[in-house]
Amino acid sequence: MKLLKKHTTSKGNKLEFHQFETTHIIVIDNSCQMERVYRLGDRRALCWDDFGKRHSKRTEIRSFEQVINAWVNEEIHF
Repeated sequence: MKLLKKHTTSKGNKLEFHQFETTHIIVIDNSCQMERVYRLGDRRALCWDDFGKRHSKRTEIRSFEQVINAWVNEEIHF
């Protein structure tokens, strides 16, 4: 795995973004010991609504930067 970025959220969670193989990115939250895997080409929700539920709109994952930006901007969280 290749480390792409480390980030601390406004709530203090320590995130790490790792590239796995050529098409997968793994988001690891070391504070709550959870992780989520995204694959380029998949359709996934990358934001939350006002009630804490995922938007029904799914976005095609086109780049690792797209996933990293959604997490860093806190559009999505665990």
